[in-house]
Amino acid sequence: MKLSKDSIAKILIFFLLLTTFLPLFYANAPTPFRSFRFFWGPLWLIFFVIFETKLFQNKLVLRFAGYGIIFGIIFPLLIWQNLDDWYREFLYKEIYVYAIAITTFVYIYDKRHTDLPRQIVILILVFIGITAIMSFIALSIDPMYARKMTAASSGYSTSEEGIYMSKYGGGTYSYGQSIAIMIPVLVYYYKNSHLVIWSKKVIGLYLLLILLTLLRMQFFANIIVGFTGLAISLVGLKNIRISVSIVVLLLIFAISIPKSIYINALLEASTYFDANSENAFKLKEAATFLEYGGRVSEQNAVGDRVARYPELIKAFVHRPFFGNFLSSSPYDIGQAYHIYLGARLATVGIFLFLIYIWLHYLFIRIGFRRIKNTSYLFYYLLAIIMFISLALMKNISGRDVWFTYFLLIPFAYNLSKNTKKNQLLKNDK
Repeated sequence: MKLSKDSIAKILIFFLLLTTFLPLFYANAPTPFRSFRFFWGPLWLIFFVIFETKLFQNKLVLRFAGYGIIFGIIFPLLIWQNLDDWYREFLYKEIYVYAIAITTFVYIYDKRHTDLPRQIVILILVFIGITAIMSFIALSIDPMYARKMTAASSGYSTSEEGIYMSKYGGGTYSYGQSIAIMIPVLVYYYKNSHLVIWSKKVIGLYLLLILLTLLRMQFFANIIVGFTGLAISLVGLKNIRISVSIVVLLLIFAISIPKSIYINALLEASTYFDANSENAFKLKEAATFLEYGGRVSEQNAVGDRVARYPELIKAFVHRPFFGNFLSSSPYDIGQAYHIYLGARLATVGIFLFLIYIWLHYLFIRIGFRRIKNTSYLFYYLLAIIMFISLALMKNISGRDVWFTYFLLIPFAYNLSKNTKKNQLLKNDK
């Protein structure tokens, strides 16, 4: 049986998603079929170059090619003298993931009038749901599983133990970021369940699974962003003006509350989690930081992270136009790499940073133009803002969060059984 070009593309995209969103597969499948980086990724790029040459005329592809040449060749090899090995590898891996995600996005977007975008979103949601269930299983064995597996070198005492635990197929930090920023999408379809094939009850149970997984994984920044996005999504577009007024009044009220009340509230909240959990630890550390402020020890989890921002600001002010990588610098911002956007600005300078932002602006604008007259637009933009918020607090590195950003969020609009009916809906309250 001879496969058509479109069938080959669908098979390749299926395995790209499988090896991105389903750790249960890539932790247990045989080599080379388990590998996104060395097998499915290269196959997809070869296919795209050979069979989709017309898509090289796409503006997003052309802009990304320019970005890749600047950030992957010219500056790392010829100009940046202070680029360390860790960030060099980080940049190359990121450009590689961008290449696959953007070409996949452009291919699917070219087929937007077919059922392909909808099929892709359903696949991603199924894989994310399975991973949420497997995460619960792994976390029931070791409550710190996700944090240990996210450590630079596995947090387990032996590599064998880490490999054994990975076989359960639970998610790690990047997966936690993915499910945090997809919450507005789920709330949108929960409110408008008549647009999709699933009932409100099924969508509600799926959303609950995602929220519980987010809590169990114990990544505090993901929890803050995810639940803030949940609250705003539930308020909805129609009530946003009223909500903004309420938020302003609450902020005024909050400022007048004595600091001691917040400290006691954080300490009280920590008692609702296991005493040895990361969630309880972070709440206690936040209370300590709130009490002592700048006098807190750098060993304090909150104080350590807050201290990274001044270091990035100093490095940026020292060399604002061409960045910390240009030549030797008195500022060591290695730890501040964990703040994705801040580190990018301080290391490459304002000119290259604007090129980077421009690439993302072009991508976001594509989605915006397509859905600008629909009720989904509010939730699309909210998910993008949540992604940016995470990038201002933490590092963004795993391919699952990038694929959520490049594929799930823009194409989730296509889940509707009839996209033309997906206008401003009466249920969107």
